[in-house]
Amino acid sequence: MSQGLILGAYALEPPRDALIGREDEWYELLAGINGGAGIEVPYRNGLHPDGPSRLAELVPDGWKVVITMLPSTMAALRDWRDYGLASQHADGRAAALADLARVRDDIRRVNDATGSATVVAVQLHSAPRGGSAASFAESVRALAAEDWSGAELMVEHCDAWRPDRQVNKGFLPLEDEVTAVSTGADVGHSINWGRSTIEGRSPELAREHIARLTASGTISCVFFSGASAVGGALGEPWSDVHNPLDAVDPSSLLTTTEIARTVDAFSGVAPKLIGVKVADPARAERFSARIEPLRATVAAVREALA
Repeated sequence: MSQGLILGAYALEPPRDALIGREDEWYELLAGINGGAGIEVPYRNGLHPDGPSRLAELVPDGWKVVITMLPSTMAALRDWRDYGLASQHADGRAAALADLARVRDDIRRVNDATGSATVVAVQLHSAPRGGSAASFAESVRALAAEDWSGAELMVEHCDAWRPDRQVNKGFLPLEDEVTAVSTGADVGHSINWGRSTIEGRSPELAREHIARLTASGTISCVFFSGASAVGGALGEPWSDVHNPLDAVDPSSLLTTTEIARTVDAFSGVAPKLIGVKVADPARAERFSARIEPLRATVAAVREALA
């Protein structure tokens, strides 16, 4: 991959108080990961606690930024179950659209501060649980009509609702998301390996999701993020906790073999963006140790892509 990998480093980022006065050091470590070329940033009432200009200062020169709306979406859902782009309640949809309007403003500020089109993508989600495919399609069309300063909108699939077992997110099925995007909106799709694996209780579904979208020419992004059938240091079985490579976390289903099989599912057509998002099972206090699970998983993905 000539463009390098997007690092979902927020999943293993040290606590905020540990970053005070040392955030530049953390970003220097990220910049030193061989193969890194961008960073995934969560929107949490902003792209950075100190504003978009601070994020622009921290991002390594030449790197790209991918924004994910999932952390803020999950936080909103804890207080308001009707929040989301797929909500059947107009006020819940309006609130989610208002948050994205603020994201749009922040993208302009980041790009202005860096002097380039630094933000390349925004990942959207079909929340809430029990949402409507028609409502989601309406929201996606409205968002696609706005000016995103060159950033591509992508629907990131999360595990879909199933009545027969416990789910993590329980948002819309992939086919409903595909339908929403096919209604005239110029929007792509993003697959998170771990979340599709959680949905199918097997890595096979992650490969099927990728192959489905590759065949239709609508896949824009794939993130390698693990899952566990047995649970471990990071959480319970089938939790969305971003397990790293099994060499780091023995409970993880994300192995070098599974990564290679997933790359084969690209069918020779790589997504525009490929990322790695993992957590640190040891929750190490030393920054240099905390970043090692990401470094190891990135190396395995790069080898598969070579």
